Amino acid sequence: GSHSGGFSDYDDVSQPDKEVFATEIRKGTFDENQAIDCVLKPNHCSLHNGRLIHGSNPNTGAMRRCGYTMRFISTDVKFITEGDRNEAFQIYLARGKDKANNHYGDPGKVNQKWLDRYPNGWPKGH
Repeated sequence: GSHSGGFSDYDDVSQPDKEVFATEIRKGTFDENQAIDCVLKPNHCSLHNGRLIHGSNPNTGAMRRCGYTMRFISTDVKFITEGDRNEAFQIYLARGKDKANNHYGDPGKVNQKWLDRYPNGWPKGH
């Protein structure tokens, strides 16, 4: 039910070089005792609302853990890319007709803007 409270407040982590993400949900804004374990088998995944407070213990296994974020927006919404970190992201038209004059990526081609922005590999947390 944590997703029903809107977006969470975040703080910078104390040791960013040792963490995957540079921020974390503000301490004291949720009760960790209310957490429900969702143990996944190898090659399984969880699907959840992006506002759901979620996390995991450190990965001590030999295989990397991976996350994938997918968001759906109305074709009425204009995706703004200029002037911020969104410029390397692409959006794709899943169905319908674009009503906001967006520019869509080709799912069959490499996102060259992403490769140009991150020439040394994926940024932390991706």
